[in-house]
Amino acid sequence: NTQHTTHNTQHTTHKLHQTEERRSKRKKKRTKIRAMHQHAQPPLICILAGQSDMVGRGEPEKLSEEFASFVAGGGDRKHSISVLYEIDFLGREGASSDSGGEFRPLNKTAQFSNAGGRYSFGPEWGIADAILRSDCATNNWQDIYFIKFAAGSTNLHEDWAPGGELFPRLISLVKHGVKMAAERCCHNANRSKHDDEDQADNKSAQIVEVEEMERSLMQNQTAFFWLQGHSDAGGKAIMRSNYADNFGKFCKSLRENLLGISNTENKDISKCNDSKNKPSFSSVPENLNLPIIASEYGCLVNPNSKSSVRFAKRLKEVNLALRETCETLAGGREKQHRMSLADSKKNDCNTGDVSEPIPCLFASFPFEDNTFHLSYHADGHYDNNGLLSLGRNMGYNFCECFLSEQSQKT
Repeated sequence: NTQHTTHNTQHTTHKLHQTEERRSKRKKKRTKIRAMHQHAQPPLICILAGQSDMVGRGEPEKLSEEFASFVAGGGDRKHSISVLYEIDFLGREGASSDSGGEFRPLNKTAQFSNAGGRYSFGPEWGIADAILRSDCATNNWQDIYFIKFAAGSTNLHEDWAPGGELFPRLISLVKHGVKMAAERCCHNANRSKHDDEDQADNKSAQIVEVEEMERSLMQNQTAFFWLQGHSDAGGKAIMRSNYADNFGKFCKSLRENLLGISNTENKDISKCNDSKNKPSFSSVPENLNLPIIASEYGCLVNPNSKSSVRFAKRLKEVNLALRETCETLAGGREKQHRMSLADSKKNDCNTGDVSEPIPCLFASFPFEDNTFHLSYHADGHYDNNGLLSLGRNMGYNFCECFLSEQSQKT
């Protein structure tokens, strides 16, 4: 009996030691992930989604060499900028095309659109330009990864709805892109380290490391840009009347699928609106929490055409619904800003029963700014200047509304 008891005691001690050793390894791995972010600038991941103008009818050969070199070359700090894309999946404006499941360097031949029958670009060049010219990239990120999933002539009411054809494809491409970015981060971090003890000795350890990095990048270094609304404006009346509700459901499902965050338990955000319990909107780049930047949508209007004027009015309804939804998702707080109408960051309410509002903003067109111009091709799609202006507007909104405070601190 004594020998049996001793054996059991030794066995229990051994198991406890193994458990403690596993805990130590997990803690060490988490510390390593944090160290990667502390000692090396992480990447920024920009998800781009919407319809044909997000696909883009930009003509890259018409970009000036100076501008193209600045953006494609990553600005003054030589940031690496890449794009992973899958466009026109439903084939309504042309056969689908993609980047072969890989990130490509952002340059004039990065994207080929069958819908346009040529190399093309969307708002990504303008977004990148805005970020590179701000303090955001310098102080917070080394590389910028664009993950674009867009399809022409698609509506939010059905196509982009959580139960529609496009939503699961969007989620799948984003997860694939973030995983590749995480693998690059881990590879570069391990290559630069000289402590052999910290190196992943086996495949399973490497997988755990990449998974940890994936979660970290998705939660802390990813933003979502939305440009959509024409199809709903030109569709059935229910598409316009339900746009606000549809976009709210889309945003919540997006976060549930990418972050595992559900806002269904949100009881009453309005409790945060009094002076004592206002949420904190301070910008923390280390925890972006997947901000959503939804752009206002413009259109080419022929004042002599009744149908054109009627469509412009209907598009205005969609833009208004988009704006109101952003304000609601952001917790009802408006921030009067040169280029934004709503933003949110973290909910620090002391009530204990209110989940955090979704960081969401509506990127309105600053028509009072004479340097801002929207221009179009004859078919109504944004041309180069229109796409660059719209992209910069989205990029400036992202930088100035979410990261201005941190940029000032640094």
